[in-house]
Amino acid sequence: MIDPARIVVEPAPDKPILFIGPPRAVAADITLANPGEHSMVLRDVGLKDRSGRLGRLPSRQSVTTTVLRAGQLRELRLALSLPLTTPAGEYAVELDILGESRGAKLYVSEAVSLRVEPSTLWVENRRDGWQTKTITVANAGNAPARIADLGDVPLRDDLAPAIDIGEAIQDLAGKPDLRADEVVDVLVLPSRRSRARVGSLSLSVPDGQVTVAPGEARSVEVGISLPEPPPPGMRARARVPLMNATLDIVIFPSGETQPQEQPDETPSEKRNRKPAGTTPRRKTRGRS
Repeated sequence: MIDPARIVVEPAPDKPILFIGPPRAVAADITLANPGEHSMVLRDVGLKDRSGRLGRLPSRQSVTTTVLRAGQLRELRLALSLPLTTPAGEYAVELDILGESRGAKLYVSEAVSLRVEPSTLWVENRRDGWQTKTITVANAGNAPARIADLGDVPLRDDLAPAIDIGEAIQDLAGKPDLRADEVVDVLVLPSRRSRARVGSLSLSVPDGQVTVAPGEARSVEVGISLPEPPPPGMRARARVPLMNATLDIVIFPSGETQPQEQPDETPSEKRNRKPAGTTPRRKTRGRS
């Protein structure tokens, strides 16, 4: 039987409503009852910060519209939206739900939301030192983002042909006595070969680390070196993890030709070697 004195049935009045989640989707499961004779519509709730740590918040929070008919009992998820940069932690608040005042606790979880622009860097296939690039890192989460040095990031062939799984399965279907190792050979090994490691790169940032605060955007200069360059003429790609974001680095052929090593020359060969760009002089016959 519905208690006509209550709108919120669960949790009980002597217990706070518990909201859990990231700032933009901190949510709680509650049960509402309409003890009246007319339909009620829930469109928003009042929100008052008891902790004094949430900053400026609107006095009303819009929620998913819910209709409760007379005498109806409904379970629903109530979600609140806080500023993206709200630090993770516990906050005490007071809610006004359809005129009933209830205590609540918000358990805000850490939200990592990093954006990197450009998302792809193009770097020449060179062995000589570091190549410098500039990226913009924007932190839309509620936790500091630390960009640190990364070494031994694998490079893979960026133009490796895709594996036709359909054709591979057809090949398997035509075998009368199929063994498990044949399935591995046809399906797994070609895929591994197409993603084979062809080298590695290292990424460096100033002083070994840059911290981007919540709500902040920074230009970050990064250095890229190739301790294991890919083969000449190959285009290779590395996927560099930066917290929740990924920075693609594409290594393209530089077009530079490597000097060929000359075999050791004997002293006589050195004496007789003509300077580059010269041609032998033609001998002329003397006049008779």
